[in-house]
Amino acid sequence: GLLGSTLAWSASGEEQGLTEEGCLERRTTRLELQFTDAGELLGTRAVFLAYTGGPDCPDDCRMTFDVVGARKAE
Repeated sequence: GLLGSTLAWSASGEEQGLTEEGCLERRTTRLELQFTDAGELLGTRAVFLAYTGGPDCPDDCRMTFDVVGARKAE
C-alpha cells in the first residue's frame, strides 16, 4: 500500500521438501520492501525453517537479511 510518499510491498511463500535424514522441511520466506521517492529500496527478507519427523531432525531456525538498493541512474 501507499504510505505517504513511500510504497510498501510484502510477499510470502512456502515450500516443503524432504531432507537427506528423511525429515520434512517447511521453508517460509517473507519479503518486505519499501520504495521511496528518492529511488531507494529498503527492507528485509526473513526465512523460517521448520522440521518434523523425529529426534534426528535439525532444530528450527530463522534467518533475517537486510535488503538495500537504489534505482540505477539514467
